[in-house]
Amino acid sequence: MKRRGIIIGIALLIAGAGVFGLLQLQKRAKVAEIISDEAEWDLKDAAVRPLPVRIDVNKLEDGIYPVAFDQKEITKAEGGYTVTFELFNLDLYDAVELHQMEVGGYIEVDGELMKIDSLSKVGRIVVNGSIEEGGAEFIPIGGGVYRYQGMDDVATYTSFGKVTLFVPDTIDFVDLGNVEESMAGVTIPGEKAFDYLTTIDYGYFNQYSTTIRIEKGAVVGFSRSYRP
Repeated sequence: MKRRGIIIGIALLIAGAGVFGLLQLQKRAKVAEIISDEAEWDLKDAAVRPLPVRIDVNKLEDGIYPVAFDQKEITKAEGGYTVTFELFNLDLYDAVELHQMEVGGYIEVDGELMKIDSLSKVGRIVVNGSIEEGGAEFIPIGGGVYRYQGMDDVATYTSFGKVTLFVPDTIDFVDLGNVEESMAGVTIPGEKAFDYLTTIDYGYFNQYSTTIRIEKGAVVGFSRSYRP
């Protein structure tokens, strides 16, 4: 009986050691997972992002702004009309930051983080193969910056919110996007712009094609370009 008790005791010790070892392995795996997660978060925090831009839609500085609007949000007003515009800015990337990227890092594209699994820096910057393969391409546009180049040469933009602005009827609306009437586009006299904008059923008015020009807080230019 005594011998049997010793054998049982040894077996229990071995089993206990096995459980302890398993617990230690699980603990180490969990720690490794935490460390890996933290390293991944560090890479995400260090992601290459578009150059920061501050735009106060309620206090616009002089310049040309990409905009989008709903034709239903145009209202007739004395001496012109008002439009509720959503204002955007073209996403630009610092050339040095792009060329310093490495496989395993991240880059923000159209508001989403993309992990870099492959990278080419010959001429343009190509991340994760072609666009058709789910990757991203960036082209230089001068001044030490690049922009995203998507299908049909579409870039990415960041929205800064909406604002309702008055457009005087002294400003013509230049619509190069209306190739239905003319491949050269059309120019609509300011006094006819309200009727035109609220009734035309051709193309889109978005950040990829439409811009306004602001001077001293007022709209002094309004146009749409052609997008295929």
